Amino acid sequence: MRHVVLFTFFIAISTAASATVPVGTIALYSDGRVEKLIATEEEGLRWEDDRMRQFLRSRNPVMPVLESRQLVTGNVYFQELERGDPEQIKQLPLGTPVHFSVIRHRDGERKRRFWKCEFLGSVREEVLGEPRDLERYQCKQSSFTRKLWLRIRDTREFTFSPELGVIVSMERKTAKGKTRARQLVAMFEPGEADYKTLSRAVRKIREK
Repeated sequence: MRHVVLFTFFIAISTAASATVPVGTIALYSDGRVEKLIATEEEGLRWEDDRMRQFLRSRNPVMPVLESRQLVTGNVYFQELERGDPEQIKQLPLGTPVHFSVIRHRDGERKRRFWKCEFLGSVREEVLGEPRDLERYQCKQSSFTRKLWLRIRDTREFTFSPELGVIVSMERKTAKGKTRARQLVAMFEPGEADYKTLSRAVRKIREK
């Protein structure tokens, strides 16, 4: 059984030209979360986690989740680009921010979010037992308060593997100072991991 353990660094996502793992691949994260790639679509990659939630993610690492769908409750929201061009992030000089806004649609309501993202450069680190080229990013998400002040909601620093097409590590800090971090710790090829193998791996992580 080949399962790969990742280094303790951080995560990013892929550009349109990036490779991706095959449909059916299972990713295991340091917070115990399990996700399975169930489809590759024109807009991006669709993953389903162990809580029966689906996420459609853009191939551009700085774009937020395009669609979130909870299969148990039926709750759905989707986001679309309103203004700006996040695709420019790799074309600009290193450290030059891109600004864009998205609209979140949920239960008939629309909410606007503003993003400022920077490409921080490339590094070569060991991921899943092999040296790989990674991309580092920082993004800040903002929205207007009731008094029309623009407030930063959270800051995200992440590292992405274009080769794998997935985020391998992320640290997220909220406006209230709370920090959450997770990293990719293992990947299983399609059909490689049965329920028992996954359960054992998740249990080891959650017991730490």
